Amino acid sequence: MKTIWKFELAAADGRQTISMPFGAEVLTAQLQAEFKKSTEGVTIVSATPCIWALVDDDKAADPETRTFDLVGTGHPFIDDKPRKFVGTLQVSPRIVSHVFEVLESSAVN
Repeated sequence: MKTIWKFELAAADGRQTISMPFGAEVLTAQLQAEFKKSTEGVTIVSATPCIWALVDDDKAADPETRTFDLVGTGHPFIDDKPRKFVGTLQVSPRIVSHVFEVLESSAVN
């Protein structure tokens, strides 16, 4: 059986690693907002950058380390390794980051 799992990212530009089950298929990167209800309405309290991936539950006990780059709009993009675009995180009109998975050389072919 396959299920969709969520993995949280650090909210900062740069390279970071995440442990995922072997062969997980990265689906998207987005912000997951936490809301607060009040008499004035609903407001966003916080937003966490996350990646969602389709995971084969039979391989869940077999983790692998995956690497991701977060690059802000207008920030330097270090093109040192092959990568795949995953999604864009629109934090605010002035803060937008783009998520790329850094691919191992064997995954490029």
